[in-house]
Amino acid sequence: MVVRPARATYPDVATSHWAFANVETATAQSVFSGFPDGTFHPEDLITRSQLAAVAVRMAGWTAPSGSCGRRASDVPGTYWACSVVETALANDAMALDSNGRFNPEQPANRAEVAHAFERIWMR
Repeated sequence: MVVRPARATYPDVATSHWAFANVETATAQSVFSGFPDGTFHPEDLITRSQLAAVAVRMAGWTAPSGSCGRRASDVPGTYWACSVVETALANDAMALDSNGRFNPEQPANRAEVAHAFERIWMR
């Protein structure tokens, strides 16, 4: 049973929003964390780096020590999601393109989401 909180965690996800309960539950489970300004952006597409973060949190995978920035040529060690990108790649939840790029700010497509979730469920 999902209990709907009286107050929203994110100011841009109203209690009347169709996904309010889902967003609140995923946040309570530490799967979602929102943006640094406290918002969620419920209508935005999910980026590949955000999908990596969600997948790693859902699976409970830990980042390999000292691996940040080694696999993907376009994800520097200083990038906010470097460790989760590396972890998602190490667990075959996501893949690089043919040029060795992760394309972290590109939207994730449905096949990428399905692949990441399959890897989580089959771990």
